[in-house]
Amino acid sequence: MKGYVENQITILGDCEKIFEYTNDVLNWSELFDEYETVKVLLKTENEVTFTLRHKNGNEWTSKRITNRSKMKVRGKRMTSMFPFSKMDIYWFYEKLPSEIGCTMCWIQIFNLDESFAEHEVYRMESFLNKNTRKEMKRIKNILEDKWKNDIIRK
Repeated sequence: MKGYVENQITILGDCEKIFEYTNDVLNWSELFDEYETVKVLLKTENEVTFTLRHKNGNEWTSKRITNRSKMKVRGKRMTSMFPFSKMDIYWFYEKLPSEIGCTMCWIQIFNLDESFAEHEVYRMESFLNKNTRKEMKRIKNILEDKWKNDIIRK
């Protein structure tokens, strides 16, 4: 049972800095309300493997591959965690005219554990849409506040 969720939000500020800040996983416990800790296991120029701990105690390992020139990132959970048997995440950033900010788009493609009925994928898509929109709005507010207060302009 494959699910698909796509959400986007516009963030005002320097698009390159927004891209770098949101893709530095060490910032995630600040940016995301749901994440408690991040531990980097391996990092190269364009890849990072890390363990992410949710505030509910769940933990998993993910890998992200970054294409800075195209402002795209591909993420993949390396360890499956119920209710997902697979989770792939794609982040895209597009500069706004006059470089006043960017649109940040997240796509989540997932498979639910085989114990779920086929129709339950729609319930999970609804849950992920609601939660993703909440987290994106939080990130927007944090980054625009930092931008306004000249914290990430430098």
